[in-house]
Amino acid sequence: MKTIFSCATLLLLAAKSSATFVVSPVGDRPKTALSQSFHPGYGIKDWQNNRVPASVYTEPVTKSKIMDEINAKRKAGEPKVESILDPSFALTYVVAMVGPYVSTLHPGGPASLLATGGNCFHLLLAALLWVQTCRVRCVFESDGIEFYNLKGAGLNLKKGARLERKPGNFVVGTDNRWKYDNITGYQFFPSISLPVICVLKEKQTGEGKQYYGEQPHFFPALFDAQMFKAEMDQRGVKYGL
Repeated sequence: MKTIFSCATLLLLAAKSSATFVVSPVGDRPKTALSQSFHPGYGIKDWQNNRVPASVYTEPVTKSKIMDEINAKRKAGEPKVESILDPSFALTYVVAMVGPYVSTLHPGGPASLLATGGNCFHLLLAALLWVQTCRVRCVFESDGIEFYNLKGAGLNLKKGARLERKPGNFVVGTDNRWKYDNITGYQFFPSISLPVICVLKEKQTGEGKQYYGEQPHFFPALFDAQMFKAEMDQRGVKYGL
């Protein structure tokens, strides 16, 4: 009997607690030190005294907001960021699947030494492409295009990662940046619908380092090829070599 009475008491207390529990709107949720860790622009006293605007909770981190923050930190006269292309992992997935598929076609069978070696090669190449896709971003600026490395915050711009200039081109020793006026053409191979590699030609590289008056550059399609072409079209850069 005492056990039944105890259970009834607990149920009554639970019902009373649930009746008084109301989910508060996003903007009225308690401001704690834990919340402050996600929004370091506000001090702990701001959170304790409810001086943090509701927009902190409801306003999404958009790409335009990210670009505005990047441009605000740039010095006067520096080119402004106009577009950051989304990464594309399609090439990574294809390369990762090619290895196992080709190994099944090997005369010695998928367990043969040659087939296993080829499979491992494709998996390692796919891993390299994955890393590069995660950390490299193609950025369209006010006067040119440049490739940047992401640094910090899980390589996520929405979480506070920053753009950092890549080291100089190891072939010609120049920056990985080309002004639109100096780009003579570009093309995706085998096609823009199935992009594997992009070839870009420019006349910006100094004399003595060019080939036939133009310098070609080759880079894998680690970004949205259709977005790349749309951005180039807007800036009057022709598609084709």
